[in-house]
Amino acid sequence: MFVAGVGLSQTADSLQAAASALDQALTPFAGAVPAALLCFTTVDRGEALAAVREALIAASGCTCVVGCTGSGVIAGQRELEVESAIVVAALGGAGVHATPFHDPHFDDDNRASGHRAAMEVEGGMGDNPLLLAFLDPFSMVGAEFLAGVAELAGRLPVVGGAAADDGAHGTTYQIGPAGVTTRGACGLLLSGVVSHQVYLSQACHPLMAPEMVTAATGSRIDTIGDRPAMAVLGEVLRGEGIMQFSAVPGRVYLAIPLDPASATLRPGEYTARDVVGVDPETGAVFVADEVVTGQAVSFALRDGGRTVRGMQRMVT
Repeated sequence: MFVAGVGLSQTADSLQAAASALDQALTPFAGAVPAALLCFTTVDRGEALAAVREALIAASGCTCVVGCTGSGVIAGQRELEVESAIVVAALGGAGVHATPFHDPHFDDDNRASGHRAAMEVEGGMGDNPLLLAFLDPFSMVGAEFLAGVAELAGRLPVVGGAAADDGAHGTTYQIGPAGVTTRGACGLLLSGVVSHQVYLSQACHPLMAPEMVTAATGSRIDTIGDRPAMAVLGEVLRGEGIMQFSAVPGRVYLAIPLDPASATLRPGEYTARDVVGVDPETGAVFVADEVVTGQAVSFALRDGGRTVRGMQRMVT
């Protein structure tokens, strides 16, 4: 039987917060050791994560501890975006197995990193496998990691997402067997007597009808509809009452249709990539993915209320 518990703490001291969140997460286990712990924290706690990881292992007896930082966390039926917090989730139960992976060199070659992740978890490949992956967005190149996993592991279901910054730190953190990294990939393979269904809930709502990228190189977008990309971004943000990009750190994204030929954004049919910076001198916008000229895109804004409602609909 699958068992799960979750805990949230906003205690200022990160070790005390981790201990409190862990106590809450372990309640359903009645003294049993979980198969895995997931730890998610706001990025302001990044420098304490190595000590947090060691404390979680020592207190729980579970050596499979993975997670990452985010610009916010969700637990306890609420989302915290501008407040500091630590969330710990415990997963396990009789017949449930967890095999972690952690690649500090994700930024060298995403596809090769996917290969290495698949090799690390191969020994735990039992019934009903599900790979959870958390990746550094500043190092991410499209879907190369997923392609690398698929080349070695076939049609292995993968869920997870990008670690996040709050727009002020310029880095993200990943937690795993290698300790704590800043440009890595981590996660775990769940298998055994655990069934899963995969759904998608999107917290970002597009701010404009999709427009064509008219000049882009790699992750840099110079023009959208022959206008400076930063001008387009500024216009749509002002339409939301936001006067400048720096006022909403970590909340602005680029929405890209899953179908490259599509010029519409239907719910569940687009991906959202972080807008990681702007260049006021050139008007360029930088995102956490490769963008190509001729692609239809929209800017999007993450909204806490929409996040909660979307997740409630998904679970229902």
